[in-house]
Amino acid sequence: VLAFGGSYGGTLTTLFRLSYPDVVVGALAASAPIGYYDPEHWTAHGVDAYTWTNVVKRAFGGAAPGCLDAINATRAALRAAPAATVVDAFGLCDETALQPTQAALFEYALEALPQQDYAHPVGDLPAWPVDAVCAALAQAATDEELIAAAAKWSKLALGAPASGCWPTLDEGPGGVPGDGPGPGAWGYQSCTETLHQFSSDSAVRDYEFDLTAQSDLCFKLYGVRPDPTKLARLFGGYAIPGNVTNVVFSNGLRDPWSGGGFYAAAPSEAHASNAFCVMPSGAHHSDLRTPMDDDPDDVKKCRELEEARLAGYLVAAR
Repeated sequence: VLAFGGSYGGTLTTLFRLSYPDVVVGALAASAPIGYYDPEHWTAHGVDAYTWTNVVKRAFGGAAPGCLDAINATRAALRAAPAATVVDAFGLCDETALQPTQAALFEYALEALPQQDYAHPVGDLPAWPVDAVCAALAQAATDEELIAAAAKWSKLALGAPASGCWPTLDEGPGGVPGDGPGPGAWGYQSCTETLHQFSSDSAVRDYEFDLTAQSDLCFKLYGVRPDPTKLARLFGGYAIPGNVTNVVFSNGLRDPWSGGGFYAAAPSEAHASNAFCVMPSGAHHSDLRTPMDDDPDDVKKCRELEEARLAGYLVAAR
């Protein structure tokens, strides 16, 4: 039996193989950001509180000259506009959806798009949606056009309802980048063992992580306080590649979760049975999506490596 998982599922896949090697003979962990849960060893791996949001900034900054400036201008236009104008443009049910700022929903959408920056259309999003957003903002000549473009792409990125008004999101806008404490299922998960200690200082968003404030929010919501290093203490954090066997770790560099991924390490730091695959053109677990003819070559090569390694794990287990 092989285990497969992407994103948090990739984290669980890794921990499953580590804990129960007698149950699964190998695993594919795609876009598993386990390093983000081991802040004690961030510096040694080139990670800090801004890594996640810096990947987002790099995605938009590399898409087109002036894209970050256009994003900043759009945020300013949203904050300066009358609330009723923004509510109408976004098709919101009421002004509560604009909290904590009138630009928060747009900022949240921007942080979601690099994760979905695939080479082919997915749902209502076109191929390479980050490029498309930059192009749309560049074409806007007035604040009204910037707000209209922000509304359009926020709806596409976050899945606004096709009919009726767009209700206030339970969690996300204005919160911890990558989602954090809130009233939803992931909000509770963040309040226990997967809190992301991320900050942002870019044209996409300004945010400074405050552990005390997040802990107090968790206690208010659920009567619990987060333990941000629990997973690292239980399973080893960045030491996992040297302790687990038969796992293929993959990361797409357009994806902000890649900043917490595992990469090819010195032989002394990773077991020889593990493999590491990097997709510069890949987004969030691109390799687990249905193969397409227009997939980038690095995604195709990663899948070839994964298939070969996983087949080898099965053969060796017979």
